[in-house]
Amino acid sequence: MTLAPRLSATAVALLAPLAGAQTPADTYFSLAVSEDSHNHVGAAKLFLDFQQAPFGVPDAALGVVISTEVAPGARTLDGDAAEWDPALLTTVAGVVQSNYPLSEYLDGVPTALTVGSSWDATYVYFLVQWEDAGHTASTRASKWIFGDQGGGEVGWNSLRNVGATPGAPNAGAINASGHVLAGNESEDRVFLMFPIVDAEGNYTPSGLGCAMYCHANLDEDFPWQNYTGDGVVAMGANLAGDRADIWHWKATRTAPSGYADDKWLDVAVGSANGRKNDAGSAAYVSNPLAGGAPTWMHTLGLSWLGDALFDVDAVPYSGSALPGDELPSSVSQAPAGSRGDVRTAASYDPLSGRWTLELRRLRDTGNADDHSFEGASAAPPVNALALYGDPLAGQALYAADCAVCHFAGGVGLPDLDYWPFPRVQRASGSLIAQAIATIPIMAPLIGQYGAQDIEDVAAYLQTQATFLPTRTLDVAVVGSGTVFSSPVGLVAPGADQVSWIDGTPVTLTAVGAVGWAFAGWSGPCSDATPVCSFTLGADTTAVATFVLVGPGDVFCAGDGSGTACPCGNDNDGSVRGGLAGCANGASPGGAALYASGSASATAADLVLLAEGVPAGQPGLFLQGDGQVAGGAGQVFGDGLRCTGTNVVRLQVVFADGAGALATSVDLVAKGGIAAGATKHYQLWYRDPATSLCGNRHSLSNGYTVVWQP
Repeated sequence: MTLAPRLSATAVALLAPLAGAQTPADTYFSLAVSEDSHNHVGAAKLFLDFQQAPFGVPDAALGVVISTEVAPGARTLDGDAAEWDPALLTTVAGVVQSNYPLSEYLDGVPTALTVGSSWDATYVYFLVQWEDAGHTASTRASKWIFGDQGGGEVGWNSLRNVGATPGAPNAGAINASGHVLAGNESEDRVFLMFPIVDAEGNYTPSGLGCAMYCHANLDEDFPWQNYTGDGVVAMGANLAGDRADIWHWKATRTAPSGYADDKWLDVAVGSANGRKNDAGSAAYVSNPLAGGAPTWMHTLGLSWLGDALFDVDAVPYSGSALPGDELPSSVSQAPAGSRGDVRTAASYDPLSGRWTLELRRLRDTGNADDHSFEGASAAPPVNALALYGDPLAGQALYAADCAVCHFAGGVGLPDLDYWPFPRVQRASGSLIAQAIATIPIMAPLIGQYGAQDIEDVAAYLQTQATFLPTRTLDVAVVGSGTVFSSPVGLVAPGADQVSWIDGTPVTLTAVGAVGWAFAGWSGPCSDATPVCSFTLGADTTAVATFVLVGPGDVFCAGDGSGTACPCGNDNDGSVRGGLAGCANGASPGGAALYASGSASATAADLVLLAEGVPAGQPGLFLQGDGQVAGGAGQVFGDGLRCTGTNVVRLQVVFADGAGALATSVDLVAKGGIAAGATKHYQLWYRDPATSLCGNRHSLSNGYTVVWQP
């Protein structure tokens, strides 16, 4: 007879607290870490295998992480792995997962991730360890810095992106040199995702995990920039009703309070954001600039240089900053509600450059926005995880199957404002896997490309980076009209400056305002056609000139081009492009006189129009046979008298509430007009309340009409 070995009294005592604990449900999950940016590395899908003693052996090849049962209180959140048995930890290859093919931050660098898990009757615990790619703790995300940071900054500005650390892994990123990194200094992060509802089957043995939720949307991307994905990259579930649980630890914002940011993923379409906050408040609030300075500071004043400002120590900003003063861009606080479900503790070892992070959450929070570790277990994995890719093998695959569309080196094919075939330089394996699964033209690769093939292609593309000089295009408008650009982005006046990469094909189209016609370009084009096409190869300024269209011509404008206005009150060009009289108290652009209708003495349909007159004031329309001072005008009242010789008073009209008025008399009859006559017109008006020069009256520009039969 064979007898089972008897347990010692000590062993019975140790195991007694574990008796009756229900084993949680096995599940898939995703894990990623990032160094100072969104460019993360990790595994799109791992498997969490909950076990009671005796424990099995972790299977890194399949991505199996063993979660071992422990006695209540056996795990202490302190950022120290001493309590964890190294033999029960899983180390996996953290491959690039970023869905930003070309980012304004440093690329993610592949790194090994060591993962452990434990559970008891109440909680599930995780341990994550990794080498930080920059060998920095990155606890100064977007910190406010006063004064010059080396780029000529003035006042309070976000901490500039410091780039790669010499000798650290991120120094090997393809974009670590050769161009200036945009963006502000960010923070180290850890991201875990668990399914809540997964009808699409992403967290199953054959699913792609979080890779199916990260959408680059490169077909929506603007092509003429160095940074691909800006403004269009998004995360979201694909099927209505599907949801996922997100735990997001952030070295600057959540770590000081000892929490991860608990979020959830909802369905989203295109570049819409499906990431949602759990109910409650976060472990931090923003410390925005208000009146040019941070809203909050430490009670110790501006001499305090800490990286974590807690709400209990925060007071309203005051004082005068000195160069080098700094304040956190967020204020740490205790979270509330479901958003504070995940407790954490972390430590960073500056000697090894390694992070140790511990996380703890209830097995079942009872919240619909959280994954429950209770219920039925998921089926275990059968396919091996992909390892770091082989760039040479990936180059061969890319040349055979991808280059025909995306061209050599992944540069893509741009066309005006979109990508017929997007640039795919520095793409991740997750992005490629999702594209194969969802884009019809790539469907032939389903079954042909395994996970390792995909990582090989990604490894090749991550060695490809094309950075072109950025050129600035400025457009100025003279007169009244609008200039539009293709590619989209410039509308002048207003949004009259853009920055695009060298070689961008540009087309500018000029459209005159009502009563104005395009007259010509200066700059890259010099003709009078309203469409100007050129290739942007240097910083460029284009000027579009518009002129009034009507039965006559403007003369004697109060814009400083002729006689100076009487008290320095030249108009500012805001009314009809400066083709107006001297500025008045109601209109810095002065009062403008122009006309509609025709110059036909027979038709007699010409109407004199004016704008920019003080509301409710009378205006007198005048006609003369000559131009005063050769058309330059003479000072009279607050303006310039332009019309003289045999002056005829045509009509008195009161300006409406907008400062506009128009003649209603028959100008041919009233002015005694005969075909062939040249007449000069002007508007005199009262300005009793807002007179700039104190004369209480002024005049418009002059306007000449050559009358026809």
